[in-house]
Amino acid sequence: MRADMTDTRSGDSPLIPVTARSLRLILVLMIAMIVFTAVEIGAPELLGRQPGYVDFHIFHLVGELFWRGDLAVAYDARALMPIQWERAGTEIFMPWTYPPIFNLVSAGLALMPLWLAYLVFASLGLGLWLWVIRRLAGPQFAPVLMMVLPSLIVTLRYGQNGLYSTTLVGLFCLLCLRGSAWRGVPLGLMAYKPHLGVGLVLVALLRLDWRAIAVAAAVTVALIGAATLAFGPDIWAAFLASARESGEFLRLGFYPLFRMTSVYALIRAFDMAPGLAMGIHLTLALLALAVVVHASLAKWAPHRVLALAVLSCVAVSPYNYDYDLCILSVALALAAPDLARLGSAAERGLLFAASWLACGYGLGKVLAFGPVADDVPSLGAIGVIAVCAITWRILRRAERGEQVPALHPQTA
Repeated sequence: MRADMTDTRSGDSPLIPVTARSLRLILVLMIAMIVFTAVEIGAPELLGRQPGYVDFHIFHLVGELFWRGDLAVAYDARALMPIQWERAGTEIFMPWTYPPIFNLVSAGLALMPLWLAYLVFASLGLGLWLWVIRRLAGPQFAPVLMMVLPSLIVTLRYGQNGLYSTTLVGLFCLLCLRGSAWRGVPLGLMAYKPHLGVGLVLVALLRLDWRAIAVAAAVTVALIGAATLAFGPDIWAAFLASARESGEFLRLGFYPLFRMTSVYALIRAFDMAPGLAMGIHLTLALLALAVVVHASLAKWAPHRVLALAVLSCVAVSPYNYDYDLCILSVALALAAPDLARLGSAAERGLLFAASWLACGYGLGKVLAFGPVADDVPSLGAIGVIAVCAITWRILRRAERGEQVPALHPQTA
Protein backbone atom coordinates (compact mmCIF):
# COMPACT_ATOMS: atom_id res chain seq x y z
CA MET A 1 0.00 0.00 0.00
CA ARG A 2 1.10 3.50 -0.70
CA ALA A 3 1.68 6.10 1.96
CA ASP A 4 -1.68 7.76 1.11
CA MET A 5 -3.59 4.92 2.76
CA THR A 6 -4.46 7.09 5.75
CA ASP A 7 -7.11 6.10 8.26
CA THR A 8 -10.46 7.68 7.35
CA ARG A 9 -12.66 5.87 9.85
CA SER A 10 -15.05 7.65 12.15
CA GLY A 11 -18.00 6.92 14.41
CA ASP A 12 -18.22 6.16 18.12
CA SER A 13 -21.55 4.29 18.43
CA PRO A 14 -20.87 0.85 19.96
CA LEU A 15 -21.17 -2.10 17.61
CA ILE A 16 -22.68 -4.12 20.45
CA PRO A 17 -23.22 -2.97 24.05
CA VAL A 18 -20.39 -3.99 26.41
CA THR A 19 -19.93 -2.35 29.81
CA ALA A 20 -16.52 -1.36 31.14
CA ARG A 21 -17.05 -3.69 34.10
CA SER A 22 -17.73 -6.62 31.76
CA LEU A 23 -14.58 -5.87 29.79
CA ARG A 24 -12.45 -5.74 32.93
CA LEU A 25 -13.94 -9.02 34.16
CA ILE A 26 -13.23 -10.76 30.85
CA LEU A 27 -9.63 -9.57 30.82
CA VAL A 28 -9.09 -10.74 34.40
CA LEU A 29 -10.62 -14.13 33.59
CA MET A 30 -8.37 -14.53 30.55
CA ILE A 31 -5.29 -13.84 32.65
CA ALA A 32 -6.56 -16.30 35.26
CA MET A 33 -7.12 -18.88 32.52
CA ILE A 34 -3.51 -18.52 31.36
CA VAL A 35 -2.23 -19.08 34.91
CA PHE A 36 -4.59 -22.03 35.43
CA THR A 37 -3.50 -23.63 32.14
CA ALA A 38 0.18 -23.16 33.00
CA VAL A 39 -0.38 -25.01 36.29
CA GLU A 40 -2.46 -27.65 34.53
CA ILE A 41 0.34 -28.23 32.02
CA GLY A 42 3.20 -28.15 34.51
CA ALA A 43 1.71 -29.70 37.64
CA PRO A 44 -1.73 -31.19 36.92
CA GLU A 45 -1.60 -33.18 40.15
CA LEU A 46 -1.98 -29.91 42.08
CA LEU A 47 -5.40 -29.54 40.47
CA GLY A 48 -6.30 -33.19 40.90
CA ARG A 49 -6.21 -33.72 37.13
CA GLN A 50 -4.56 -36.19 34.80
CA PRO A 51 -1.84 -34.88 32.43
CA GLY A 52 -3.36 -33.71 29.16
CA TYR A 53 -1.91 -33.02 25.73
CA VAL A 54 -2.79 -29.87 23.81
CA ASP A 55 -1.35 -28.07 20.81
CA PHE A 56 1.31 -26.29 22.84
CA HIS A 57 2.82 -29.61 23.85
CA ILE A 58 3.89 -30.30 20.27
CA PHE A 59 5.39 -26.80 19.94
CA HIS A 60 7.59 -27.60 22.92
CA LEU A 61 8.25 -31.19 21.81
CA VAL A 62 9.55 -30.08 18.40
CA GLY A 63 11.99 -27.76 20.14
CA GLU A 64 13.13 -30.62 22.34
CA LEU A 65 13.68 -32.78 19.27
CA PHE A 66 15.87 -30.06 17.78
CA TRP A 67 18.08 -29.85 20.84
CA ARG A 68 18.36 -33.65 20.81
CA GLY A 69 19.43 -33.58 17.15
CA ASP A 70 16.25 -35.35 15.98
CA LEU A 71 14.28 -32.51 14.39
CA ALA A 72 13.57 -34.52 11.23
CA VAL A 73 11.46 -36.87 13.38
CA ALA A 74 8.93 -34.05 13.80
CA TYR A 75 8.13 -34.19 10.09
CA ASP A 76 7.66 -37.98 10.05
CA ALA A 77 4.18 -38.65 11.44
CA ARG A 78 4.84 -42.35 11.95
CA ALA A 79 7.95 -41.61 14.01
CA LEU A 80 6.43 -38.67 15.88
CA MET A 81 3.15 -40.24 16.97
CA PRO A 82 4.63 -42.90 19.30
CA ILE A 83 6.50 -40.14 21.16
CA GLN A 84 3.28 -38.15 21.49
CA TRP A 85 1.29 -41.21 22.59
CA GLU A 86 3.83 -41.95 25.30
CA ARG A 87 3.65 -38.42 26.67
CA ALA A 88 -0.11 -38.06 26.34
CA GLY A 89 -0.89 -41.49 27.73
CA THR A 90 -3.32 -42.07 24.88
CA GLU A 91 -3.41 -42.22 21.09
CA ILE A 92 -3.62 -38.76 19.52
CA PHE A 93 -3.28 -37.41 16.00
CA MET A 94 -1.22 -34.23 15.85
CA PRO A 95 1.26 -34.20 12.92
CA TRP A 96 3.79 -31.39 12.49
CA THR A 97 3.48 -29.45 9.23
CA TYR A 98 4.81 -25.99 10.08
CA PRO A 99 7.52 -24.54 7.82
CA PRO A 100 11.01 -24.84 9.33
CA ILE A 101 11.05 -21.12 10.15
CA PHE A 102 8.56 -21.77 12.97
CA ASN A 103 11.00 -24.29 14.42
CA LEU A 104 13.06 -21.26 15.46
CA VAL A 105 10.23 -20.40 17.86
CA SER A 106 9.89 -23.99 19.05
CA ALA A 107 13.62 -24.21 19.74
CA GLY A 108 13.40 -21.10 21.90
CA LEU A 109 10.38 -22.42 23.80
CA ALA A 110 12.18 -25.68 24.58
CA LEU A 111 14.86 -23.77 26.50
CA MET A 112 12.25 -23.25 29.23
CA PRO A 113 10.27 -25.76 31.29
CA LEU A 114 6.97 -26.63 29.63
CA TRP A 115 4.77 -24.65 32.04
CA LEU A 116 6.97 -21.55 31.90
CA ALA A 117 7.23 -21.71 28.12
CA TYR A 118 3.43 -21.78 27.89
CA LEU A 119 3.08 -18.94 30.40
CA VAL A 120 5.47 -16.73 28.41
CA PHE A 121 4.03 -17.73 25.02
CA ALA A 122 0.38 -17.20 25.97
CA SER A 123 0.92 -14.02 28.01
CA LEU A 124 3.02 -12.37 25.32
CA GLY A 125 0.55 -13.38 22.62
CA LEU A 126 -2.40 -11.94 24.52
CA GLY A 127 -0.50 -8.75 25.31
CA LEU A 128 0.46 -8.18 21.68
CA TRP A 129 -3.08 -8.88 20.50
CA LEU A 130 -4.53 -6.43 23.00
CA TRP A 131 -2.02 -3.77 21.94
CA VAL A 132 -2.73 -4.07 18.21
CA ILE A 133 -6.50 -4.52 18.33
CA ARG A 134 -6.91 -1.67 20.81
CA ARG A 135 -5.17 0.63 18.34
CA LEU A 136 -7.14 -0.63 15.35
CA ALA A 137 -10.54 -0.69 17.02
CA GLY A 138 -10.32 2.41 19.22
CA PRO A 139 -13.64 2.86 21.05
CA GLN A 140 -14.95 -0.33 19.41
CA PHE A 141 -12.33 -2.47 21.17
CA ALA A 142 -14.68 -4.05 23.73
CA PRO A 143 -17.33 -5.06 21.15
CA VAL A 144 -14.64 -6.53 18.88
CA LEU A 145 -13.19 -8.54 21.76
CA MET A 146 -16.64 -9.89 22.64
CA MET A 147 -17.31 -10.96 19.07
CA VAL A 148 -14.20 -13.17 18.88
CA LEU A 149 -14.07 -14.20 22.54
CA PRO A 150 -14.60 -17.95 21.89
CA SER A 151 -11.61 -18.00 19.56
CA LEU A 152 -9.48 -16.24 22.17
CA ILE A 153 -10.47 -18.86 24.74
CA VAL A 154 -9.61 -21.73 22.38
CA THR A 155 -6.27 -20.18 21.49
CA LEU A 156 -5.24 -19.64 25.10
CA ARG A 157 -6.47 -23.01 26.37
CA TYR A 158 -4.74 -24.95 23.60
CA GLY A 159 -1.63 -22.77 23.59
CA GLN A 160 -1.95 -22.06 19.88
CA ASN A 161 -0.37 -19.25 17.85
CA GLY A 162 -3.55 -17.57 16.60
CA LEU A 163 -2.86 -14.44 18.64
CA TYR A 164 0.55 -14.03 17.02
CA SER A 165 -0.88 -14.45 13.51
CA THR A 166 -3.55 -11.89 14.35
CA THR A 167 -0.96 -9.49 15.74
CA LEU A 168 1.06 -9.65 12.52
CA VAL A 169 -2.00 -9.22 10.29
CA GLY A 170 -3.27 -6.37 12.46
CA LEU A 171 0.13 -4.71 12.59
CA PHE A 172 0.38 -4.82 8.80
CA CYS A 173 -3.02 -3.11 8.50
CA LEU A 174 -2.15 -0.55 11.17
CA LEU A 175 1.15 0.34 9.51
CA CYS A 176 -0.55 0.58 6.13
CA LEU A 177 -3.11 3.04 7.45
CA ARG A 178 -0.29 5.08 8.97
CA GLY A 179 1.76 4.97 5.77
CA SER A 180 4.72 3.39 7.56
CA ALA A 181 7.71 2.18 5.58
CA TRP A 182 7.86 -0.86 7.91
CA ARG A 183 4.52 -2.32 6.78
CA GLY A 184 6.22 -5.13 4.87
CA VAL A 185 7.90 -6.56 7.99
CA PRO A 186 4.83 -8.19 9.58
CA LEU A 187 3.77 -9.43 6.16
CA GLY A 188 7.12 -11.17 5.77
CA LEU A 189 6.90 -12.66 9.26
CA MET A 190 3.60 -14.27 8.26
CA ALA A 191 5.66 -16.73 6.19
CA TYR A 192 5.19 -19.29 8.95
CA LYS A 193 1.48 -19.35 8.00
CA PRO A 194 1.48 -17.96 4.46
CA HIS A 195 -2.13 -18.90 3.67
CA LEU A 196 -3.31 -16.37 6.26
CA GLY A 197 -1.61 -13.53 4.38
CA VAL A 198 -2.79 -14.20 0.83
CA GLY A 199 -5.42 -11.45 0.85
CA LEU A 200 -2.93 -8.91 2.17
CA VAL A 201 -0.35 -9.76 -0.48
CA LEU A 202 -3.09 -9.40 -3.09
CA VAL A 203 -3.93 -5.88 -1.90
CA ALA A 204 -0.26 -4.89 -1.93
CA LEU A 205 0.04 -6.15 -5.52
CA LEU A 206 -3.13 -4.38 -6.63
CA ARG A 207 -1.84 -1.10 -5.20
CA LEU A 208 1.61 -1.64 -6.70
CA ASP A 209 3.12 -1.32 -3.25
CA TRP A 210 6.56 -2.56 -4.28
CA ARG A 211 8.22 -1.31 -1.10
CA ALA A 212 6.01 -3.46 1.13
CA ILE A 213 6.42 -6.44 -1.20
CA ALA A 214 10.20 -6.03 -1.31
CA VAL A 215 10.50 -5.70 2.47
CA ALA A 216 8.21 -8.70 3.01
CA ALA A 217 10.26 -10.77 0.56
CA ALA A 218 13.51 -9.75 2.25
CA VAL A 219 12.16 -10.72 5.69
CA THR A 220 10.95 -14.07 4.35
CA VAL A 221 14.29 -14.82 2.70
CA ALA A 222 16.09 -13.91 5.92
CA LEU A 223 13.87 -16.29 7.89
CA ILE A 224 14.44 -19.07 5.37
CA GLY A 225 18.17 -18.47 5.57
CA ALA A 226 18.14 -18.53 9.38
CA ALA A 227 16.15 -21.76 9.42
CA THR A 228 18.47 -23.36 6.88
CA LEU A 229 21.54 -22.39 8.88
CA ALA A 230 20.01 -23.61 12.14
CA PHE A 231 18.49 -26.87 10.94
CA GLY A 232 20.38 -27.74 7.75
CA PRO A 233 19.12 -27.75 4.15
CA ASP A 234 17.69 -31.28 4.43
CA ILE A 235 14.96 -30.02 6.75
CA TRP A 236 13.17 -28.52 3.76
CA ALA A 237 12.83 -31.89 2.05
CA ALA A 238 11.40 -33.30 5.30
CA PHE A 239 8.96 -30.40 5.50
CA LEU A 240 7.78 -30.84 1.90
CA ALA A 241 7.25 -34.56 2.47
CA SER A 242 5.23 -33.75 5.58
CA ALA A 243 3.13 -31.21 3.64
CA ARG A 244 2.31 -33.83 1.00
CA GLU A 245 1.44 -36.32 3.72
CA SER A 246 -0.83 -33.80 5.46
CA GLY A 247 -2.76 -33.37 2.21
CA GLU A 248 -3.43 -37.09 2.21
CA PHE A 249 -4.43 -36.97 5.88
CA LEU A 250 -6.90 -34.19 5.04
CA ARG A 251 -8.35 -36.19 2.15
CA LEU A 252 -8.81 -39.23 4.38
CA GLY A 253 -10.53 -37.19 7.09
CA PHE A 254 -7.92 -37.75 9.82
CA TYR A 255 -8.01 -34.16 11.04
CA PRO A 256 -10.72 -33.07 13.55
CA LEU A 257 -13.10 -31.51 11.03
CA PHE A 258 -15.42 -30.13 13.74
CA ARG A 259 -12.70 -27.67 14.77
CA MET A 260 -12.02 -26.59 11.20
CA THR A 261 -13.80 -23.52 9.90
CA SER A 262 -13.26 -23.97 6.16
CA VAL A 263 -15.89 -24.63 3.52
CA TYR A 264 -13.97 -27.82 2.72
CA ALA A 265 -14.50 -29.12 6.27
CA LEU A 266 -18.18 -28.18 6.18
CA ILE A 267 -18.81 -30.11 2.98
CA ARG A 268 -16.67 -33.11 3.97
CA ALA A 269 -18.59 -33.38 7.24
CA PHE A 270 -21.63 -34.36 5.18
CA ASP A 271 -19.73 -37.20 3.47
CA MET A 272 -19.24 -35.50 0.12
CA ALA A 273 -16.26 -36.56 -1.98
CA PRO A 274 -12.93 -34.85 -1.15
CA GLY A 275 -12.49 -33.64 -4.74
CA LEU A 276 -15.93 -32.03 -4.83
CA ALA A 277 -15.42 -30.47 -1.41
CA MET A 278 -12.08 -29.00 -2.46
CA GLY A 279 -13.54 -27.69 -5.71
CA ILE A 280 -16.35 -25.85 -3.93
CA HIS A 281 -13.92 -24.55 -1.32
CA LEU A 282 -11.54 -23.15 -3.92
CA THR A 283 -14.42 -21.57 -5.84
CA LEU A 284 -15.57 -19.66 -2.78
CA ALA A 285 -11.98 -18.76 -1.89
CA LEU A 286 -11.54 -17.23 -5.36
CA LEU A 287 -14.83 -15.38 -4.91
CA ALA A 288 -13.56 -13.88 -1.64
CA LEU A 289 -10.37 -12.74 -3.36
CA ALA A 290 -12.39 -11.37 -6.29
CA VAL A 291 -14.34 -9.19 -3.86
CA VAL A 292 -11.03 -7.75 -2.64
CA VAL A 293 -9.94 -7.07 -6.23
CA HIS A 294 -13.20 -5.29 -6.99
CA ALA A 295 -13.04 -3.14 -3.86
CA SER A 296 -9.44 -2.16 -4.53
CA LEU A 297 -9.99 -1.32 -8.20
CA ALA A 298 -13.15 0.60 -7.30
CA LYS A 299 -11.05 2.76 -4.94
CA TRP A 300 -12.90 1.86 -1.77
CA ALA A 301 -11.67 3.51 1.41
CA PRO A 302 -8.40 1.88 2.54
CA HIS A 303 -9.75 0.52 5.83
CA ARG A 304 -12.63 -1.17 3.99
CA VAL A 305 -10.34 -2.79 1.44
CA LEU A 306 -8.11 -4.05 4.22
CA ALA A 307 -11.11 -5.40 6.15
CA LEU A 308 -12.22 -7.40 3.11
CA ALA A 309 -8.66 -8.58 2.52
CA VAL A 310 -8.43 -9.90 6.08
CA LEU A 311 -11.76 -11.68 5.69
CA SER A 312 -10.48 -13.32 2.51
CA CYS A 313 -7.51 -14.65 4.46
CA VAL A 314 -9.76 -16.95 6.51
CA ALA A 315 -11.42 -18.25 3.34
CA VAL A 316 -8.34 -19.42 1.44
CA SER A 317 -7.00 -22.47 3.27
CA PRO A 318 -8.96 -25.72 3.79
CA TYR A 319 -6.93 -26.23 7.00
CA ASN A 320 -8.30 -23.19 8.87
CA TYR A 321 -9.02 -23.90 12.54
CA ASP A 322 -11.06 -22.10 15.19
CA TYR A 323 -7.93 -20.56 16.73
CA ASP A 324 -7.08 -18.99 13.35
CA LEU A 325 -10.30 -16.98 13.59
CA CYS A 326 -8.73 -14.58 16.05
CA ILE A 327 -7.89 -12.85 12.76
CA LEU A 328 -11.54 -11.90 12.42
CA SER A 329 -10.87 -9.35 15.16
CA VAL A 330 -8.71 -7.37 12.73
CA ALA A 331 -11.42 -7.25 10.06
CA LEU A 332 -14.08 -6.37 12.61
CA ALA A 333 -11.87 -3.67 14.15
CA LEU A 334 -11.29 -2.08 10.75
CA ALA A 335 -14.96 -2.27 9.78
CA ALA A 336 -16.49 -1.56 13.22
CA PRO A 337 -17.26 2.16 12.72
CA ASP A 338 -19.14 1.39 9.50
CA LEU A 339 -20.82 -1.66 11.01
CA ALA A 340 -21.97 0.34 14.04
CA ARG A 341 -23.10 3.36 12.04
CA LEU A 342 -24.78 1.66 9.07
CA GLY A 343 -25.69 -1.80 10.30
CA SER A 344 -29.26 -2.31 11.44
CA ALA A 345 -29.91 -3.85 14.85
CA ALA A 346 -30.83 -7.11 13.13
CA GLU A 347 -27.64 -7.11 11.06
CA ARG A 348 -25.46 -6.43 14.08
CA GLY A 349 -27.22 -9.15 16.04
CA LEU A 350 -26.75 -11.62 13.20
CA LEU A 351 -23.10 -10.60 12.88
CA PHE A 352 -22.51 -11.30 16.57
CA ALA A 353 -24.27 -14.67 16.36
CA ALA A 354 -22.37 -15.62 13.20
CA SER A 355 -19.04 -14.68 14.74
CA TRP A 356 -19.74 -16.81 17.81
CA LEU A 357 -20.82 -19.71 15.61
CA ALA A 358 -17.59 -19.45 13.63
CA CYS A 359 -15.27 -18.90 16.58
CA GLY A 360 -17.01 -21.04 19.18
CA TYR A 361 -18.54 -24.02 17.40
CA GLY A 362 -15.55 -26.29 18.03
CA LEU A 363 -15.30 -25.18 21.66
CA GLY A 364 -19.01 -25.76 22.19
CA LYS A 365 -18.75 -29.21 20.67
CA VAL A 366 -15.89 -30.19 23.00
CA LEU A 367 -17.80 -28.91 26.03
CA ALA A 368 -20.99 -30.71 25.01
CA PHE A 369 -19.72 -33.97 23.53
CA GLY A 370 -16.07 -34.28 24.51
CA PRO A 371 -13.00 -34.13 22.26
CA VAL A 372 -13.55 -37.37 20.32
CA ALA A 373 -17.14 -37.19 19.02
CA ASP A 374 -16.21 -37.27 15.34
CA ASP A 375 -19.81 -37.78 14.21
CA VAL A 376 -20.65 -34.16 15.07
CA PRO A 377 -20.63 -32.16 11.79
CA SER A 378 -18.42 -29.15 11.14
CA LEU A 379 -20.61 -26.03 10.99
CA GLY A 380 -18.13 -23.26 11.82
CA ALA A 381 -17.80 -22.33 8.14
CA ILE A 382 -21.44 -21.25 8.08
CA GLY A 383 -20.56 -18.58 10.62
CA VAL A 384 -17.48 -17.52 8.64
CA ILE A 385 -19.51 -17.14 5.45
CA ALA A 386 -22.18 -15.15 7.29
CA VAL A 387 -19.61 -12.81 8.89
CA CYS A 388 -18.03 -12.17 5.48
CA ALA A 389 -21.39 -11.59 3.76
CA ILE A 390 -22.83 -9.25 6.42
CA THR A 391 -19.62 -7.24 6.67
CA TRP A 392 -19.34 -6.89 2.89
CA ARG A 393 -22.98 -5.82 2.62
CA ILE A 394 -22.57 -3.04 5.19
CA LEU A 395 -19.20 -1.87 3.83
CA ARG A 396 -20.72 -1.66 0.34
CA ARG A 397 -23.53 0.41 1.84
CA ALA A 398 -20.92 2.74 3.35
CA GLU A 399 -19.12 3.16 0.03
CA ARG A 400 -22.38 4.00 -1.72
CA GLY A 401 -23.30 6.59 0.90
CA GLU A 402 -26.46 4.71 1.84
CA GLN A 403 -28.18 4.85 5.22
CA VAL A 404 -29.31 2.16 7.65
CA PRO A 405 -32.18 0.24 5.99
CA ALA A 406 -35.54 1.13 7.48
CA LEU A 407 -37.27 -1.58 9.49
CA HIS A 408 -40.65 -0.70 7.94
CA PRO A 409 -39.98 1.12 4.64
CA GLN A 410 -42.68 3.57 3.65
CA THR A 411 -44.76 2.81 0.59
CA ALA A 412 -46.10 5.33 -1.87
